[in-house]
Amino acid sequence: MISLRATCGTFAVAVFLGLSGCGDELVTYTPETPAERELRESREALQRTVGEGGLAGAGAGALIGAAAGGVQGAFSGAQIGRLGGAAAGGYVKQLQERYASEEQVLDAVVADLRTTNARMDDSIRAMRAALAERQTGTAEAAVRDERLKAEVDDTLTVARQQEEFFASTRSLLISDGMGTGASIDPELARLRERVASMQSISNTLAGI
Repeated sequence: MISLRATCGTFAVAVFLGLSGCGDELVTYTPETPAERELRESREALQRTVGEGGLAGAGAGALIGAAAGGVQGAFSGAQIGRLGGAAAGGYVKQLQERYASEEQVLDAVVADLRTTNARMDDSIRAMRAALAERQTGTAEAAVRDERLKAEVDDTLTVARQQEEFFASTRSLLISDGMGTGASIDPELARLRERVASMQSISNTLAGI
């Protein structure tokens, strides 16, 4: 924990911490542990996942961003949560326009699923490291407890949004007559296992 004493003379520190007024005021800041930082960075990476395997390039972002009312074709994890099936619809449409065969479309979705699963693995490792740190008492209590719980919950939310997105994508592909049993379904099952693992870690942390 870092303690800073803000006065009228410590302008830079006061501005950074959002302090106002004169006189002494003790402000404390608890830095992230390496495990906490790894968890945050893994969650940020997970939010950037969808579309990287099958929708590389600005065109895909513009299409889905337009559906989101976004600026300059932005397509973020937050938009996945907000748009749900609409985002999946834009994703499938763009894949079908880009690739000539059903096999290529399915391969592109599998590529994105594998990227997502790999990043979920990163998040799970970071969650477990942060949980172990908390259980051994190496992290300082109150501030870090709340911060860690919030970060774990945020990561789980992103993972569930990814699960919903790919489940909607699968349904759309099936409705278009594509078989997903040998390609998408195994990777989607792995994704769901990872979401369940994240939920288990979240439950354990909540019980501490």
